[in-house]
Amino acid sequence: MNKKFSGLLSASIAAALLTPSVAHATMGMDLIGFGAKSRGMGGIGVAYAQDTLSISNNPANAAKVGNRFDIGMEIFHPEMGVTHDSSLLPINDESEPASIGLGESRYEWFPMPFMGYAEELNDDLSWGVAVVGTGLVTSYRQPENTFYNFEGKAGDKTGVYLIRMLFLPSIAYEVNDDVTVGASLVVAAQGFKARGLEAFEELGFSAPSDTDKISHNQWDTGYGLGFRLGALWNPIDEVTLGLNYSPRVNMSEFDDYSGLFAEQGDFDIAEEYSFGINVNLKNINISLEIQQVNYSDVKSIGNPGPNAADPSDFNPLCPGVDTPDCLLGGDKGMGFGWTDQTRIRLGGDFQYSDKLTLRAGWAYAEAPIEKDQVLFNFLAPATTENNLTFGASYQYSPTMEISVNYLHGFENVISGPTAFTPEGQAPVENANGSIGMVQNAIGAMLGMKF
Repeated sequence: MNKKFSGLLSASIAAALLTPSVAHATMGMDLIGFGAKSRGMGGIGVAYAQDTLSISNNPANAAKVGNRFDIGMEIFHPEMGVTHDSSLLPINDESEPASIGLGESRYEWFPMPFMGYAEELNDDLSWGVAVVGTGLVTSYRQPENTFYNFEGKAGDKTGVYLIRMLFLPSIAYEVNDDVTVGASLVVAAQGFKARGLEAFEELGFSAPSDTDKISHNQWDTGYGLGFRLGALWNPIDEVTLGLNYSPRVNMSEFDDYSGLFAEQGDFDIAEEYSFGINVNLKNINISLEIQQVNYSDVKSIGNPGPNAADPSDFNPLCPGVDTPDCLLGGDKGMGFGWTDQTRIRLGGDFQYSDKLTLRAGWAYAEAPIEKDQVLFNFLAPATTENNLTFGASYQYSPTMEISVNYLHGFENVISGPTAFTPEGQAPVENANGSIGMVQNAIGAMLGMKF
């Protein structure tokens, strides 16, 4: 490794791992892409290697970016809000108008650092590393008989915090002029805490041994190892095809939340696979990608939440009397009810001059939340579906460039019934709860070649 970059790389990795990177994800539980160039093109990166952050999209990209180092920061601003029909779940704060419902999450600005490094070892072999993060945070007021504060059994605030960091050391090998393969080791760490869910403990929603492991103000951590495989193929000079496969990463359990998440606190990283195509037409690149993420295989995420049609029989997986496996924290315990998600990304760039490149992109994925799963997803309102992005790079010198990006995630609201109606009232058949989000982000990245 070039000596003048070795210290910088070590310091940057440490900074990226130690800096809190909490944001509400743009697509399901993930950002649409990493780095200013990718995010300026709608998250493109499986078949188009622009910088070292593209290693997170496809490890084979490590062989296509040369010797370089990238580091950047994005300011992410998701506006999240929820409402309940105040005639059914009255708000006890008279100063809050009924039409506002429970309002917006109080945390809406998040810094997101990222970095990557790549180096050619010889004519055929390269290595690289990307350090990226994602997650979510929500915090709402919950007066008595709103949210999960049944009869005042919980605190006056509720919310969750999830931080996930991925360290991706990678190697790539150019088999011949047309085919490149790559592999990454996935070193994952995540932290979680929840508050305002104490009522579930008192109401017996969890197994007796776990009744104190539902809601805490303390952090719990989980770790895991996995891998990613990728490939690039140029059938003709102007076209590149890319593939990436990321199997499920088994994470250590959140022991302090073994009474909340299914399978005794399990919260794995879902399996995903992607296909991309990039077409280069002189000074223009156009890329299209399709990605599949299998949330339903992770029970804490994919198991359905409460059955809004029958509050007396909450768990749809366990009709009748609930066995211990059917309580929160059990193998059939309730989850967020997320479905598998298919993501589509379309982006392009235009080299306006020797120094300036312009970018634009669009990313779409149907929200993984069904209308009958609104209740538990007050904690994680991942509703955004359409995202529009723009970006640009300026080649400051032959060895240094600056890239910027902007993202807008359009508002999307999901409404449905919730199971927890006031005592003595029949279940709600029509929508009485809503979750929604709109997002904006702006970022910058420094790239250095050597």
